[in-house]
Amino acid sequence: MQFSIQFWTALLPSYAGWCNVLKNIENFLCELGNESGVDLDTVKRCLEKAIEQAVCEYFGVQDCDVDLNQQTVGLDLYGGVSGSLYRHFKGGSQKIQANGVMEIELSLLPPPVISKCEELFRAFMDGAKTDMVERRWRQRVHNAVEGVIIEKDHDCVKVNLGDEALGLMTRAEWTPREVGVYRQGRLLQFYVLKVSRIGNEVLVYLSRGSINFPAALVRKLAPWVKVKAVKRIRGKKTWLRSDASLTRSTVLGVQKELGGEVIEVKASLINEPIHFHHQKHPPDKSYAARPFFWPEEIS
Repeated sequence: MQFSIQFWTALLPSYAGWCNVLKNIENFLCELGNESGVDLDTVKRCLEKAIEQAVCEYFGVQDCDVDLNQQTVGLDLYGGVSGSLYRHFKGGSQKIQANGVMEIELSLLPPPVISKCEELFRAFMDGAKTDMVERRWRQRVHNAVEGVIIEKDHDCVKVNLGDEALGLMTRAEWTPREVGVYRQGRLLQFYVLKVSRIGNEVLVYLSRGSINFPAALVRKLAPWVKVKAVKRIRGKKTWLRSDASLTRSTVLGVQKELGGEVIEVKASLINEPIHFHHQKHPPDKSYAARPFFWPEEIS
């Protein structure tokens, strides 16, 4: 994850740089929050945990607590005083309180601690950013989203979703008649099947062949309409059931996105049971244009 150059430059393991960060701590944290999209409270917790872990590892203490407002860290010394802690603060003004806690100003932390803090903070922020992206995409599962094709190979299409997530459409989710349009740079709509995470990478699995894709497109164009998929022959024809009549522009918009796939819509109760009579049809090219008879119309 990339943050402002000014921040990481100021966070270099030098006394002057670290003091500059502390002096402008609110501005730095707000800037990072704005750039990453992570809320300010989470950014603060990431920095606090980074300082705490770096301090505990370096000084060999079991627990410590950071106060960014007071710009201090309290070290729990009930487990004993390590040699590194004694050597660093020997002769200093730090005193151990009655509860066994020694408070240290953050500006007095040694360069190795500051360097480790930077490393940990970057890792924690990466994790927080990934969590946020994953939550956002899980809310979009079973909906239609827009993306630009990055590349296509024999088995998969990779899609840029305009976020820090990678879209993947496996061959099983392709629509055979439109494979020719899966070209680099092509802007298309996709149906979100599921979301997974590997480390700090969010993978969004997409489809254009799902039976639910046309219905998702309708919901995107007319979000006030409840619509349900009944049947689909990929690239040829889709049958939908909705709780209201769809406008011609909505149907044409869905057809255009699906490359001319015929859309048959019946306005009725969404939960009304549907039973299909399985009929065999010859695989001729005109099948997609044939009139569709709803079950109750078949005698």
